[in-house]
Order: sequence, then structure tokens, then C-alpha cells
Amino acid sequence: LLQEHKKGLLQNLFPQEGETVPKVRFPEFEDDGEWVADSLVNIAKFRRGSFPQPYGLPEWYDDEDGMPFIQVYDVDDNFRLKPSTKRKISKLAAEQSVFIEKGTVIITIQGSIGRVAITQYDAYIDRTLLIFQEFYNVIDRDFFAYTLFLLFEIEKQKAPGGIIKTITKQVLSDFTIKIPSLEEQQKIASCLSAVDELITAQQEKIEQLKMHKKGLMQGLFPSAV
Repeated sequence: LLQEHKKGLLQNLFPQEGETVPKVRFPEFEDDGEWVADSLVNIAKFRRGSFPQPYGLPEWYDDEDGMPFIQVYDVDDNFRLKPSTKRKISKLAAEQSVFIEKGTVIITIQGSIGRVAITQYDAYIDRTLLIFQEFYNVIDRDFFAYTLFLLFEIEKQKAPGGIIKTITKQVLSDFTIKIPSLEEQQKIASCLSAVDELITAQQEKIEQLKMHKKGLMQGLFPSAV
């Protein structure tokens, strides 16, 4: 239900395709006029991650003492990374990879395309993701992440079967997004972030209940021994 509520907010708080104002606007911004449209390449500087090839060589990894290495798998569905990455990389691999600081906006461009995260720890990043390094316009980072997510949701609706097969940096450069004032950006981002916090809390509660059930199953039935 929370996910459906968030979906409704995304549809109403952002302009639909072909429109320049959202269906629903906070009262203090109702007279602020149209949102400004611009291509993504004019709004942000971005690049792909990197990793030495081929992937499978053991010298690229150090799962004990290495640095976190973000792949598509590590991007969760709550605009954050999973608590820890599946793999960590060695110093040798780090020298040939791209480092990003926590708080960086990234998006998956291969496999499960269009998953967005604002990173919560320093890491190296794979070539299957795009990194937004800096913004040319005044823009709220959280608002931008939601905008990016919504942009890909719209593109998925256009794609056959609702699946984007591939995306390149050049194709993404031509995408257009609409932006209101910074104050309105922050208000929208704050509203959606609050819902995401509720969703995360509910997911954690579900996991705790699952663990409780598992413990009951083990305690209430005779063991194989």
C-alpha cells in the first residue's frame, strides 16, 4: 500500500509527459508558473564506472579487506545501496576503477535498468552504472534522484513489454527533465523521502517477523536429530 501511495505521489507531484506543471502542487507554489525543461546533458555531468577486464580474475577481489564495489546487484529498490556490497575489490583493481564518495547519485544502465541510488558509503563503481558527478544547475540531489527514476519509468512504459533492453550515455544525454524552483524541489523530495522511510521501516519489520517465524518453526517442531 505504501508503494502504491508513493507511485501515486510520483504521478501527481511531477508533470506528466507533454505537460509543464504537475497535477498536484503544494499551496505555496501554485502561482509559481511552469517548470523549466532542459536536456539531461545540460543539467548534470555524468560518466560510466569502470572495472578491469576480465571480471573473473581472483587478483581483482579482496572480500576480507578490500573496498566496496558497486554492481547492479548492490542497488536496492529504496534509493539506497544494500547495506554492504556483494564483492570487495583489491588495491590492484581499485587502481583501474572509478571511486565515488558517499552521497553520489548513480543509476543502473545494464541488466535491471533504471534503478537509482544515492550512495551511503564510499565505494568503487562498475561500468554497468552511470555516475552523476556534478550539477550545472541549482538542483536538490534527492529531487534529482526521484526525477531520474520517474524518467526511466516513463521510458519503460514506451518500451515493448515494459522492459528497456539497453541504454547508453548518449541516449541518456538526449533525455529531457523538468525542474521547478529549488524550494519546490526540496518540498517534493522531503515528501517522497518521508514515504521511503516508512517503506524501509515496514520492510525491516517484515524481515524481523520472518526471522521470528523461522525461530518458532525451529522451536515448535522436532529437529531431524
